Amino acid sequence: MKRAFTLAEVLITLGIIGIVAAMTLPILIAKYQKMETVERLKKVYNNLSQAIIMSEADNGSIEYWDFTLNSADFFTKYLQKYMPNILNIRYSDIMNEVKYKRPNGSIESSFNPLAGSAMVVSLKDGTLFYCSIAGVYNKSKPIFIDINGMKSPNIIGRDFFGFSITKDNKRKLVPYGSYGEADMPMTDMTRESAMKGSYACSRSGRGQFCAALIMLDGWEIKDDYPW
Repeated sequence: MKRAFTLAEVLITLGIIGIVAAMTLPILIAKYQKMETVERLKKVYNNLSQAIIMSEADNGSIEYWDFTLNSADFFTKYLQKYMPNILNIRYSDIMNEVKYKRPNGSIESSFNPLAGSAMVVSLKDGTLFYCSIAGVYNKSKPIFIDINGMKSPNIIGRDFFGFSITKDNKRKLVPYGSYGEADMPMTDMTRESAMKGSYACSRSGRGQFCAALIMLDGWEIKDDYPW
């Protein structure tokens, strides 16, 4: 006579499977989201790098570009023509439309490209570029991106990142904070410095250095990243 599983045994087995699934599914989802974030960020970085190369063919070496322009005018003059996937461009106080959060969940209300009437460039794939019309760095131009538009989570370091275009021929496009911006006047970003200061990529920081941390970690999101 063949022995069959009892109803109790089946229910216990299903319960164990359910518990294991409940424990592992969030981990798998987070891992996928991190990989997707890195791939989208890398795509934007590559597209911007290519636009710079094409612009140099028409406008000369980047070291001779006009870095006295604000970020919005700089984008319009040197990059707009070389980004054919632009859907529309507008000027807007973006904080009236979407509230971006810092890694700890608090609302970011004082960051210039968001709080001011930034130039908002929308790409066909949903990516948004924020270019400030104020604040001039004479050796670099910061440009901030939302890799999935206004969709959630709208958290700095999760879907909002910053890059800087510099007049240094060897480092034309770097993550924000790597070229003397923000509150840390550095020329070489390290993993340690990316996780320090008020703009740090940490739970207590504002998150603007998170693109730098991802790139320093070889285009990966490590376990100590403020996800």
